[in-house]
Amino acid sequence: MSKRRPSDWKVALRELKAPSPAKFIGLLEKEYMKIALSYKYLRDDELKKTFLISSLMENNTSISDFFIHVVGLDILQGANLKMEEARDKLDILVRDLKDSCLLTDGFTSEQFAMHDVVRAVAVTISYTDHHVFTGRNDVEREWKDKDKLKKCTKISLTDSTIIMELWHNYLDCPNLEYFSMATIQCSSEATKWGSSFSILEDCFTMMPKLKVLSLFRMQQSMLPSSLDLLANLQTLCLDGIRIEDVAIIGKLEKLKVLSLQNSSINELSTELGQLTQLRLLDLRNCWQLKVIVPNVISKLSQLEELYIKGHSI
Repeated sequence: MSKRRPSDWKVALRELKAPSPAKFIGLLEKEYMKIALSYKYLRDDELKKTFLISSLMENNTSISDFFIHVVGLDILQGANLKMEEARDKLDILVRDLKDSCLLTDGFTSEQFAMHDVVRAVAVTISYTDHHVFTGRNDVEREWKDKDKLKKCTKISLTDSTIIMELWHNYLDCPNLEYFSMATIQCSSEATKWGSSFSILEDCFTMMPKLKVLSLFRMQQSMLPSSLDLLANLQTLCLDGIRIEDVAIIGKLEKLKVLSLQNSSINELSTELGQLTQLRLLDLRNCWQLKVIVPNVISKLSQLEELYIKGHSI
């Protein structure tokens, strides 16, 4: 881009931080259009969907962590893929996206990153074509548009500010399949578990199609009772959450992936033995975990991957 005036670069930076949700315009229009064309000519929907989901991840996300977000969305084609087979497939897809220059290596080749301009294009495509909402969407104009929220298929937020403004009006999202929210890590001891924001009891009553739910570093000692209404949920990530009782999770009959990394659970209760479709259980670094009730693990008849290091048992 042959621009010399400081104002040109300032405007371009603002475009990157808040790209147009409707079309590619402004100083970076040519760059946007080239990247959009690269996306258009990806070989199939599987690769396109993987690319768009990757744009919701932070830079230097590991392919292993990315897998948990992807596997529950039924993006990876193939009937009854085992976890190992699905991981291999995702690894190939990420490498293909790197070869297409839409992704790059992160700190290591087992991670990935995305250039800011590429991410701006991906977020815009996600919004216009697939009704994906992120923190870049305008709160007053888009988040409060009930018709748009009813079409929304994915929500990804890095903090709870937007949800806090809207929560009491309920999120009526009948087509939502993916909901991810993370709070910003705080350094003080009092807030080391993240935000004090609390999820309301009936918050999931209007999300019947939800397949993936990720709540990262939420300060929540009890899960909302409406969680058991998520009959189609396949992936539940509660990493770093200050939670004690996980019994309600046992009602999620279709759950395939459960990640409780770095959470404060102290017991793996009998109810979790009802998760007969569970394929992956991650209990790494649950330092307060003291009890795994007898026969719970053995009842998980479909379990393929169990991660359990870093606790006092």
